[in-house]
Amino acid sequence: MIVLGVNTEGQQDILSMNIVESEKASAWMSILDDLRTRGVKDIFFLCSDNLSGLDKAVEAIFPDSIRQICIVHQIRNSLKYVSYKDRKEIMADIKCIYGADNEHLALEALEIFKQIGKANIYQPYNLGKITGII
Repeated sequence: MIVLGVNTEGQQDILSMNIVESEKASAWMSILDDLRTRGVKDIFFLCSDNLSGLDKAVEAIFPDSIRQICIVHQIRNSLKYVSYKDRKEIMADIKCIYGADNEHLALEALEIFKQIGKANIYQPYNLGKITGII
């Protein structure tokens, strides 16, 4: 497992590289405890996949951290429920939400997406209406 840190100036640094058998809480606990021992005082924001073991370990060692599932994993999780033939169009519409310049535009794109999504249950030709791909 690799831990990449980004400081407040935007500089990136590999903080840890470990080979573990599985991504269980105990493995993450060991990695995070090692980081703390080596001087990491706080993790302001943690972005990762949706591992319950990681959440438990972070909560135990850096309890004030803000945690979020990365956008790639959020989209992958969402696409599990979309038929393969519709994924390209749905992805284009989802990009309008997470690629919006501000919260207001993202919420507008989300509302459009929800309306189109409901229509798509019966009318698949509505896919891509946000971006005009189809």
